[in-house]
Amino acid sequence: MMKAIKKLPLIIAALILLLTALTGIALSANGAQKVYAAGAYDFEFTSFNVNYDIRADRTMDVTLDLGVHYSGYSSTGIMHDIPVNAGDRVRKIQAYELDDIGGTEFHLDYKVKREYSGFITVDMGDYSYKQGETHYYRIKYEYAITKPRAKNAIFLNAVGFGSEGAINDVNVTLKLPDGLDYANRYTNKYGEGDGVAVKPVNNVISFHYDYLPAYEGITVEMVFDEGVLSTKADMTPYYIIIAGCVILGLLFAVKFLKFNKDGLTPVSDTQAPAGTDPLTVGKLIDNRVDHSDVTSLIFYWANKGYLKIDLHDENDIELIRIMQHLPESAPRHQHIMYEGLFKSGDMVKINSLSQSFYPVVEAVTKEVNAENSKLYDGKSMAVAVLFALMGGLLMCLTPIILTLTTISFKLFTIVPLFMIIPAFIVFALTQSVKYNTLKYKKKKLTLMYIGVALLSLVVTAVYVLFIPSYVIEVVPKIILCVIGFAIVMLSTTIISRTEAYTEKLNHIVGFRDFITYAEKDKLEALLEGNPEYYYQVLPYAIVLGVSDIWENKFAALTVPPPAWTTNSYTNDMFSIVVFNSVIRRANLNMASTFISRPSSPSSGSFSGGGHGGSFGGFSGGGHGGGGFRGR
Repeated sequence: MMKAIKKLPLIIAALILLLTALTGIALSANGAQKVYAAGAYDFEFTSFNVNYDIRADRTMDVTLDLGVHYSGYSSTGIMHDIPVNAGDRVRKIQAYELDDIGGTEFHLDYKVKREYSGFITVDMGDYSYKQGETHYYRIKYEYAITKPRAKNAIFLNAVGFGSEGAINDVNVTLKLPDGLDYANRYTNKYGEGDGVAVKPVNNVISFHYDYLPAYEGITVEMVFDEGVLSTKADMTPYYIIIAGCVILGLLFAVKFLKFNKDGLTPVSDTQAPAGTDPLTVGKLIDNRVDHSDVTSLIFYWANKGYLKIDLHDENDIELIRIMQHLPESAPRHQHIMYEGLFKSGDMVKINSLSQSFYPVVEAVTKEVNAENSKLYDGKSMAVAVLFALMGGLLMCLTPIILTLTTISFKLFTIVPLFMIIPAFIVFALTQSVKYNTLKYKKKKLTLMYIGVALLSLVVTAVYVLFIPSYVIEVVPKIILCVIGFAIVMLSTTIISRTEAYTEKLNHIVGFRDFITYAEKDKLEALLEGNPEYYYQVLPYAIVLGVSDIWENKFAALTVPPPAWTTNSYTNDMFSIVVFNSVIRRANLNMASTFISRPSSPSSGSFSGGGHGGSFGGFSGGGHGGGGFRGR
């Protein structure tokens, strides 16, 4: 009894193997029963009817009626990949479910997407498994060949070479324009092997195949008489381009009718505007606090007698406090910096401030910006930003609008939206150049504008590369970017100064013009009345960007050494040229030291995994066709 029990598992296993073998034999013997492959997404077409209504401009209406039998154990639908990698256009994509092949259309929950570069995918299916079921579909779209291989011919993959499943009962109908010379069909790639001649009946070519294996299709070569065929350009983007031109015209109108009072009438003066230190002048001349603007206060205070500068070590100058505190009337940003410099005592070496003084510089910068806010008219700034936004959106939204309205309302991409980032970068850079028009020379300003233009050109190249040509062709893409960036850059011309700011600039620019154009005899007279005049003006010349001009004007004049230095210079040894060189190096060292920060810890490296996939090729030597994949 025990031996029989021990043998029971072996007996059961033998019975299972026997039943499996008998089942296989039974299925093989049953010729009427068709067995489908057991892959995850396997399918085959029970019928495949395709109609092409071809026009002389190489556009065509395509209708596919498909019968699909799903045999995959995970099958939930099918995907049709329409090739646009040859520059072709696809428009008006629609998909339906049918009650039978060629039957009544019903609503189908399908998707249109771009899974692979160069293809538009129509995804038909849902989340229900369909193994063993047969479904019928209709796909309709308009197809346009924009880059033909030959002037008088159309090479069309009537049945694409990318189907993962076999195709049964193939019926192809091609309705042609007048002027066909001859036509051939191929079931292999065009140019490999001989084609079979086909003749139209009443400008219609029809043919039937009982069966095509997976990844096999049909290419039709159609050669027409000279002058019959043309290529249709897509004019839709040009309507939006016209709208962009209207925005550009509106920008000019707003500029000249509303915000055209931005001119200056400089007031010449031998002294800096009353009540303005060089840091404030540096802020007002270009609406920005530069590092040299901050360090200019050191020389300003030295001329005022608040401190002395020891220049014995040019690489590490020492500041010596003379006045314990600044006058109450000094602006707050001066108090912040002065107290920050001498918080540890009456003497400070510049290098001792390395990596520790930057919070003071930040606080001073913040305070100066607060003290000199509202330099530009708020309305003009808002209008300028609005136009810049319109220029950016022109480039961002055009591909999205065209995709949704011409290809399919189900196809959406966010990639063009990222164009708003470079658009506002270009706006900010152009605005920065505009603010520097009073500080930099024309040559430098020209180079800066060229730099912004080159950046726009690079972004345009990226735009042309990443926005598919089946959405917008290359020429309108370039025109769109040119107009968009023109709107963005020119919108900064609307930004207007306030009256108070303009009044201050009139005096500042007048003072700068004096520094730039003052004659030798005038300077000699000023030096005679005030030996320290050169040094009092120098920090202002630095922040106004004309220090080299100011230094050169005094190279041939007798200038005494400044009273605020504690170096070894004497009147006999002093040279203004050598002194200027020392000051220049000392200023650079102070500027770099004041803003230096501690090194931040290096961030760890990141590596991420990814996966790639392969996609069945589409061949045949013609346009159109495409392939099918299970899902």
